[in-house]
Amino acid sequence: MPAPDRLRGTIIRRIVDRGFGFIRAAATKEEFFFHKDDLENCEFAHLSDGDTLSFKPKATPKGPRAEEVRRVCSAVRVGGTSGDR
Repeated sequence: MPAPDRLRGTIIRRIVDRGFGFIRAAATKEEFFFHKDDLENCEFAHLSDGDTLSFKPKATPKGPRAEEVRRVCSAVRVGGTSGDR
């Protein structure tokens, strides 16, 4: 769960050759710009549209920006077989 001052959202678009993209916040559906330099725990090249990120929102003259962007790792189930329910 993100800290109270952080939001969680999904990458909706990346502009790979320019090193930036946009995140849609889960709670508000607002779109936030992010730059590859804002990433803290992953490389821009390893991100994909649809990945979940947490970030600190910041209002800027150009619009909402995501700072301190971190990839959210989903829980991975260990053990068992595909037939387990």
